[in-house]
Amino acid sequence: MVGAGALIGGRYRLRAPIASGGMAQVWEALDETLTRPVAVKVLHANLAADEGFVARFRAEAINAARLSHPAIVSVYDTCSEGGIDAIVMELVRGTTLRRHLDRRRRLDPDDVVAVGAQVAAALDHAHTAGIIHRDVKPANILLSDEGRVLVTDFGIAKATEGADLTTERSMLGTAKYLAPEQVEGATVDARTDVYALGVVLYEALTGEPPFTGDSETATALARLHRPPRPLRSVRPELSASLDSIVTRCLERYPGDRPPTAANVRTALLAADTSLEATRHVGPAGPVPFARTGDAGEDPGAGRSARGPSGDASADPDASHQGPPAPHRRRTRRRRLPVLVGALVVAGALVLATLLSTAGRDRNVAQASVSIAGAAAYDPYGKPAPGQEHNAEARLAVDGNNRTAWTTERYRDTDITNLKPGVGLVIRLRATGRVNTVRMTSSTPGWSFSLYGTADTGAAPPGLPGWAQPITPVRVAPGGTMTVPVDRDLGALLIWITRTGPDHEVRIEEVTLS
Repeated sequence: MVGAGALIGGRYRLRAPIASGGMAQVWEALDETLTRPVAVKVLHANLAADEGFVARFRAEAINAARLSHPAIVSVYDTCSEGGIDAIVMELVRGTTLRRHLDRRRRLDPDDVVAVGAQVAAALDHAHTAGIIHRDVKPANILLSDEGRVLVTDFGIAKATEGADLTTERSMLGTAKYLAPEQVEGATVDARTDVYALGVVLYEALTGEPPFTGDSETATALARLHRPPRPLRSVRPELSASLDSIVTRCLERYPGDRPPTAANVRTALLAADTSLEATRHVGPAGPVPFARTGDAGEDPGAGRSARGPSGDASADPDASHQGPPAPHRRRTRRRRLPVLVGALVVAGALVLATLLSTAGRDRNVAQASVSIAGAAAYDPYGKPAPGQEHNAEARLAVDGNNRTAWTTERYRDTDITNLKPGVGLVIRLRATGRVNTVRMTSSTPGWSFSLYGTADTGAAPPGLPGWAQPITPVRVAPGGTMTVPVDRDLGALLIWITRTGPDHEVRIEEVTLS
């Protein structure tokens, strides 16, 4: 048995237990060599005594250590001594999607898309490296306090094959997410993880899994005998596009599912996430999934909460047909009613035109925040404040999504290992109320927060001059996102603390409304 204060591997001092599962107990620990906090997963004694399992466990941990992605928990080390076997991982402070769903039951579509897109990006990165997760479920999806979404335990499910893990404790929470081919003991591939992600998306959107049974075994077998309950029969206000994505992921046969996790990510980021209490419930139209990798395309292009054009009329789910007009008996004396009716219709048309014009004027007023310019912000650059491609900063506000400002390329995605961060300052022509910030970035997985000042002059020489951040740290999913601010601003700072997987951040366009 291990306890607080124990030293593992000659360098990892256990501090406090974090969680315990059917396979291991997870501890917060201190790496005394690098003086940094880590998470240590210590195998239960019965498994540590199984030499075959330990060998597989260690091999899969080494495979997982090859993965480097902002949405994947990093594996640092393995330890084996005195009958104790463990793996050392990145410590993520926060909660799991499982705990979050237990508290919230279900999530808003925007939140599900944000989480699902980052999980899909992590899975695609692992699949490209030849690693299948095999156990994608909410308990293995971490929601960090700084806004990151991370997937953990890559390859661990493979290590458990052949091990004695048949207890209810070890199966609980897993059977719900198994793909049909796993239930049948058939070969698994990337589409197996796509299926499990579909189950996670279904549960996060509806608050319940697509299959249930009287036991774990019955739950697992249910997917072999019947299709899942239609998503919008559980939550009718969801869009047809979300319904189609989840339905495709949950297809019984792997060949009918999206071929890659990258395809799922692209479809999620392009999905309609609006909610309508009276949305028509009908068959979901197909969402095309590209047959080749398309993660490099701009998944947010043309995305709107209401439809591709931003107009409700473009929403294929919206029902505009009113109730049928009651039958009226024809009479000779119909001219006066007809004339009155015509006047009413004409008046309604005039009123509709006036309201439409007022609405357009109001929208123009909301979008009329005038930007004076943009500048790179690198007050902590060494040996002197850097420029971070300052000459290109104007490209982030030039109204053209095909041009972009890009940060320097860093050795580590975590910029704070080198300095507190870097940023982009957007200056307004005059101080005014800003309701939202809209950013388009083709880079996924980078972290940022927003700061603001009412002063339209020079930017403060350091982060403390911006006072408190307007937003907590958020993770950009890649594509176009809208962030509410509701502040009087003369200048806005987009402060970046973590880059995307390419070790840089690319921002195509920033607009304020």
